[in-house]
Amino acid sequence: MKEWILYINDIDVGILKLNNIDQPWFHCFFEKKDTFDKYQSVFDKESILLEGDDEEMWMDALEEIEKLDIKIIGEDENINNLIIHISGDTAYFRF
Repeated sequence: MKEWILYINDIDVGILKLNNIDQPWFHCFFEKKDTFDKYQSVFDKESILLEGDDEEMWMDALEEIEKLDIKIIGEDENINNLIIHISGDTAYFRF
């Protein structure tokens, strides 16, 4: 199973384990570390708004996430420019 380490602002916050690919999205299990707690509320907010009807509020929440320095590092790749959604123990991203 392919894995990546998720970094936010150069801090290791968890591991993404590939579950399946639905191009262009990579769906993963997310094993968070305690260091993710600092950012969890931002992702929780975005996740709730993603399922709602207020696109403007969701875009604002997404912009908060985009302001973070997010990257994922795998065995043979570094991905810096990505969109990621995290909800509980699941995550999906595209780049």
